[in-house]
Amino acid sequence: MFPLTIETDEGRELSKPAERRSHRSIIDAQIRHRDFRYIDQSDVVSAYRPRLNGHQSSGVAAEKTYAAGTGATPVVEFTPAEDVKKIESEPFSAPLPGPVFDTLSEFYRALDKTARQEAQRRYVRKQAWYRKFEGFRNSFAPAE
Repeated sequence: MFPLTIETDEGRELSKPAERRSHRSIIDAQIRHRDFRYIDQSDVVSAYRPRLNGHQSSGVAAEKTYAAGTGATPVVEFTPAEDVKKIESEPFSAPLPGPVFDTLSEFYRALDKTARQEAQRRYVRKQAWYRKFEGFRNSFAPAE
């Protein structure tokens, strides 16, 4: 399977922009679409150092913006002080749709708390649906 062999023409075709107004290739567009589907299925989005050494990740910024736009998936971010020390104000930059923590312990606590709250909220909203799975799980539980 590895290493992969790709014909030159195929490689050129895959590297062409997939959309008229974007420089993203077919592969880049597929990756972004897949990442957005993951966000839709998640209880919480974790953004770990999205401004590493002062350089903002456009992919993470897009994911945070998408999660904030859907209003369904909370974002918890870890950004230590050294990552934003030299960053100047960017009035049109990616929004901060959730809490930002600068220590790992606070970040992990908030991530755990937010994920539990969101899972509980989804469970309450779709209780009948989840009960099917619980019934299946319980059918395999050992008898007491």
